[in-house]
Amino acid sequence: MEISLDEFYRRLPGLREFPTTSRPSPEDYISLYKKAFEQADSLVVITISAGISATYEGAVVAAREFPGKQIEVIDSAQLGVAHGWQVVVAARAAKARLSFKEVVEVANLVKERSHVCFMADTLDYLYKGGRITGVAHLVGSMLKIKPVVAMEEGKLKLVGKVLARRLGIEEIIAWMERVLCGEKIAEISLINMLASELTAGLREAISLHFRIPREKILDDTASVIIGAHCGPGTSGPNFYSAVPGFPEGIVKFD
Repeated sequence: MEISLDEFYRRLPGLREFPTTSRPSPEDYISLYKKAFEQADSLVVITISAGISATYEGAVVAAREFPGKQIEVIDSAQLGVAHGWQVVVAARAAKARLSFKEVVEVANLVKERSHVCFMADTLDYLYKGGRITGVAHLVGSMLKIKPVVAMEEGKLKLVGKVLARRLGIEEIIAWMERVLCGEKIAEISLINMLASELTAGLREAISLHFRIPREKILDDTASVIIGAHCGPGTSGPNFYSAVPGFPEGIVKFD
């Protein structure tokens, strides 16, 4: 049975068992590589973070079955659209007819500049997924703490705990400032997992703070992994900072 992401998020609170995900097998990748080589001479494969999934390992194992072929497998160290931006920019570079080496270089440049951070409505899903201890969950739930989570060094990490939505937005803005280190945001989207009010608040705050037109802040529904570990009511930015030295249309600038 297939369901939409929104339907998955609506059903999540009532599930008796915590949902799990599974990686594509090396055989799955081999099949995809064969099809791709019918239309291409080389492949750049960008996977979800190896720190939270064995997907990267499977892609590397499959690549060994194609000796003599150009296949570069990149660990994005990210998930969701922070992973997706790397794929999009690499595709733009390929469409612009940059060389295989240059496409890999562009993808890695964006990888180094990609970030995602989000605030969940409850600690429940982080506890069920083994991201926090039972004591932390109990105390946090009593205080109605809302966790702020980010991908750092390829893994999901708890980077803040707040008591109100407004404070969570401030925490996310401060985190964005820290990771940007003075650089400008090239492209950005907002996770919206049945969290319309929080998403609207973040859009307004990010637009004002970083001087980005609201219509340039895109929407996304997040990945299943973020959904399973944070639950409905989660929102936050996926973005990467501008990469100097590459033309407009491959990597965007403000």
